[in-house]
This record gives sequence, structure tokens and C-alpha cells, in this order.
Amino acid sequence: MKALVQNYTTSTSTEAAYLHESLNCLNGVESAFWSDTNVSVFDMFDIVKPDIFITHITLLNDDTLKYLRRNQRIKLIVNVTGSSQETVDLINHVVKETKINCPLLFTNQPKRLNRLSSKGIKLISVMHGADLFSGRRGRRFPEYQIELGLLTDYKSDGRLDELLSSAETYHYLTQNPQPLEGSDIHMSAFDMYELYGKYNKFVVSVEDPYIPQAFFDATIYGNKTYYHCKYDAQTDKMKDVLDGVLKVGRFVCGTQKEIAEDDNNFDRVKDTVLERHTCLNRLARIFSKINMPDLESQTKQLIGNISK
Repeated sequence: MKALVQNYTTSTSTEAAYLHESLNCLNGVESAFWSDTNVSVFDMFDIVKPDIFITHITLLNDDTLKYLRRNQRIKLIVNVTGSSQETVDLINHVVKETKINCPLLFTNQPKRLNRLSSKGIKLISVMHGADLFSGRRGRRFPEYQIELGLLTDYKSDGRLDELLSSAETYHYLTQNPQPLEGSDIHMSAFDMYELYGKYNKFVVSVEDPYIPQAFFDATIYGNKTYYHCKYDAQTDKMKDVLDGVLKVGRFVCGTQKEIAEDDNNFDRVKDTVLERHTCLNRLARIFSKINMPDLESQTKQLIGNISK
């Protein structure tokens, strides 16, 4: 089987890259990564001749839809994270009218937080996963060990002072496209993996309620990883969501005081992420929903080898 994955990576997500690399770990599968925007749609598809095409809805254009309409053997799989309901309705309409072979849409939101629905094409939750291939791409950094690392996507304006004051040493990090005022480290998800282990505690705090890739990456590459909501009103709901995802208790999500005082053992959390929440798990879930049981089984065997 041949796959083509279009590069929809961002400063906070390496999903397109890790799905591509996961595919290339499977026997009988060859994946190409479409990152050169100068190559035309028709040239790329004619060269690769894919059986599966994975992309983000923001990258779908008229030429791509035209090619897929003429080549209905190609399965189109679309990440619709960040889309409006109107956009999801539109792709359902286009697929129905053109008979494009699109068996699956997915969102990175956990099922409980997803607000999108799809009347025709199957729409599922495929959350971000820990990127097992970061070591192949990342940089090397000086050795250091600091008490607390705090990764946010918003300007704290004193909102996180209680947490920061609990540590004698800390770094304020961000993966935003542009540096945040006051941040010590500004770095994309591609490179940050090696930093996670340099903090005794690492806290991921995001403005909107979702689970970013950084949470899963920090859990497997770091020490103790926590999730903190920007707004206290979101905490109880996100505790329930994370407990449902991790099945290891609610302590990974907490208030600033709870995180500062927590002394739980995180080995079980790390084991759970390696067993259930890596990029390979996400690929296996996609295979399970597009009726590819052999590739799903092969991917699950790789997961079993990693989590032993």
C-alpha cells in the first residue's frame, strides 16, 4: 500500500510527520511526505500513486478535489480540527456530489469535548499522540535540571504566580508561532522533546480546553507532567476528561496549589501513555475505522513491543 501525507504540521503539532513515519514502519507500506508546496497536485499524485491520502481540511483545494474525483480508488482521510460546523457540512456535500472516496474525518479533540458532527462521512476523535520519532529529528541542548517547566499558549499576566512561586527555579516556555512576552524558551514541538526531561515537574496550561500533543510528549520524555486549566471553572471538567483518557486518576490535572503539593508516582501515567496514547495508537485507530484490519493488527504489534 502507498500513502501520501500532506504536511500540515504546526508549531504545536507534528501529527502529519508522525503519521507518515508510523506508516513507514509497517511491512508492505510506503509513505511519501508532501512538504514541497512548489510541486503541483497532479504531479505529486501521479508520482506517488497513493492508495491513501491524509491531509488537513485547510489544505484541500480545487485541484486536489478534482484529482480525487477522477481517481476514486484513493481513500481521502481528513483532519478537521479547528473547523466550523459549516465547513464540515460543506465537505460532506462535496463528497456526496462528487463521489470522492472519503471514508473518514477526524478531530484531535477528545470525544467529550468535540462539538462537530457529520451527517454523511464518519467523524471520529483521534487525539494528538506522543511522537515516538522526535529523537530522529530533534536538536541537542546543554545539560541542566530545573525544578519547574511551564508551557503555555497565553500571556499569564500574573495568573500563574502561585505555581511559579512554589519553585525556586523555573522556565516559562511556549510553542506558539510567535514568542510570548516574558517567555524564557520559544520552541516548536519538533524540537522541544529533549527539554521535557530537564524539569522535575512540567506543567502544560492552555487557554482552550483540549489536550495538546505537548502533554503526551512531556509524559513519555519527561518526569512528572501535569495539565492546568487557564480558568478554574474548567478544572473539574478537564479532570474528568483526563481521567477518562488516562485511566490513572485525576491528579494529573489540578489547581496551582494541587500541582505544587503533588507527590504522586508517575510511572503508571507514563506506562499508560506508551500503551494507549502514542502516534502508533492513533494510526491503529484510523486503520480500525477504514476497514484495514491487517494493518491495524500490524500497528498494534508495534505498540505492544514499545510498551513492554
